[in-house]
Amino acid sequence: LADLVERVGKTSVSQFPLFLAEDGSVTGIFMKIRLGSRFDDCPGLGKMARAVCRDPFGHDIAEADLYRLIANGGSRAVLDRFLRTLHLLNYLGQGSPWQPLGLPVSMALLGEVRDKHGKAFRTILDSLDIEPDRFVMVLPAELQQEPDRLESIRTNYRQHGFDTRFASL
Repeated sequence: LADLVERVGKTSVSQFPLFLAEDGSVTGIFMKIRLGSRFDDCPGLGKMARAVCRDPFGHDIAEADLYRLIANGGSRAVLDRFLRTLHLLNYLGQGSPWQPLGLPVSMALLGEVRDKHGKAFRTILDSLDIEPDRFVMVLPAELQQEPDRLESIRTNYRQHGFDTRFASL
């Protein structure tokens, strides 16, 4: 896992530090906020990745609040991708039998990225020789109100080998 953290940290998320903790988990720092992962059971999916966020004083921050704290719109898409990468590394670090892993996609990312959804994450997976069929991109429920946009986004993700679903986040 240390090798994977180093490889991913140097290429895909080089502007934000990743750390391998003594317990084997991977944490990251994004704008002074320490980020980690937890994996919850998700019926019909397998596991759902969730962000664990703590401010510099060690106080928990809700993931939604973290997105609101980021003033620069471009940074929200970067945060979304950074979290997905962090979840990937933590899931790999568990070393347990694979179940599908749901990776939430934020409305912030979808508002900033107009096409080629899934391309950046697929590039990371390819660099680690991991097939994309182990991951499901979990779309925000509010996207169901925009059927044309939803179909375009789903098509993009499918072109990069990802299934998409809705789940209660």
